[in-house]
Amino acid sequence: MSKNHFRDNRINIQNAFLSEDFLIPLINEDSYKITEKKAKFEKLGNVTITGIPCSEDDIRPKSWILDLEIDKPVFANPQFTKTTEKALIVLSEKMLWIFMIEMKNSLQPHNSDKQEGIKAIQEKFKHTIGRVLLLLPVYIFGKSYNDIPIRFKGIVLYQNDNNLVTAAKTDKKIEVDNLYQIFSGQKQRLSLCDAFGTTHEVEIYFKKGKEPFEVEFKDFFNDKNEYLAAINPKDDTTCPIIKPLPSE
Repeated sequence: MSKNHFRDNRINIQNAFLSEDFLIPLINEDSYKITEKKAKFEKLGNVTITGIPCSEDDIRPKSWILDLEIDKPVFANPQFTKTTEKALIVLSEKMLWIFMIEMKNSLQPHNSDKQEGIKAIQEKFKHTIGRVLLLLPVYIFGKSYNDIPIRFKGIVLYQNDNNLVTAAKTDKKIEVDNLYQIFSGQKQRLSLCDAFGTTHEVEIYFKKGKEPFEVEFKDFFNDKNEYLAAINPKDDTTCPIIKPLPSE
């Protein structure tokens, strides 16, 4: 049989995903600490998510962390693309959950003084969806996962919202902004069209806190049954095995 160069190339990329810590399986520890590499003094730099489904080894993962801020060659974001800091990937029996995690010290009404406004968060979610859909189905999830739906959720973790709340009282444009309406509790979902022309209904969660900032995985669900299916699937579904199995 002739050598399958495309298959070998796919395996090489999968190995690099793991060896370069672009894709990190969560093992034995159901919490993960996210560190914002660019955070400066008094900025939100660390958030711990607890209660995440995890596996006993790194071969059959239940969940992964995708490091979208990695600056190593090949894995770095394309020019003009801005993504969230991390994406938490969890596979349940009926759904592949992608939690796009954005950390902000302060929520701003618009771009000013080199600070990213709330509109920029929406763009980050949109670019993150495109980045995830370009990488995972091509290099990680094979045809055996074809029938599993992908659901995106946006998680905004922040410390201060005074500027945004104050500005919204006088600026009607902010009041009608879709993301602001989610922030203020008027709606929960945002329609985002990815780079490939598909529209996604994305649930958005705003979580306010101070360092040491800790948030629970269950806080990313409004539907109890969805949460239970994510943490305790009835079958043995796991994320793809991309690391060699141990020898007998």
